[in-house]
Amino acid sequence: MKFGRILVRWLLIAFVVLVTAVAVGGFFLPSRMEVTVERTIEAPAAELYDRVASLKRWQEWAPWWQRDPFLQTEFAGPESGAGAAMRWLSKQEGAGQAKITAVIPNRDVVVALDFDDRGEGECRIQLEESADRRRTKVRWSFRMGFGLNTGRRYFGLLFGSAVRRELNEALERLEAAARTMDATGPKP
Repeated sequence: MKFGRILVRWLLIAFVVLVTAVAVGGFFLPSRMEVTVERTIEAPAAELYDRVASLKRWQEWAPWWQRDPFLQTEFAGPESGAGAAMRWLSKQEGAGQAKITAVIPNRDVVVALDFDDRGEGECRIQLEESADRRRTKVRWSFRMGFGLNTGRRYFGLLFGSAVRRELNEALERLEAAARTMDATGPKP
């Protein structure tokens, strides 16, 4: 009987120490996550810009629509460029909204993201066209701050590689969409 109480006491102490270590350890994790991927795509910057500066056109290439064909979207603001906005609702992808906050035509698109209770982030898609205007290096960066929220800091630590895979898949699909247009559409 006495051994059982001692065992329970040590297990309780170990549990409290573990919970404290996890809680305190979270403050030593990075307070933000930043992921950047790049891909060179055989397409002029203007063609790619048209696809990324219009949130409605993301359905053509963004992987999120393929994973959930019942993704509900609602668009607001202009067709493309700064001010274009979208809300989404999905059983698989959650809910949130995106708004293009800044653009430099054919070069840069900045999108503010709000993932409801999961936090806010920002993505930036930069286009750097080659001298011959046939290829464009696309650089996609995603940033998300966690502040003092240790749970979100652990999220950033655990899911950074998943975010990288998502962005790489999006660039692959953007390239495939550009190839499809190149094969069916007129050459500039």
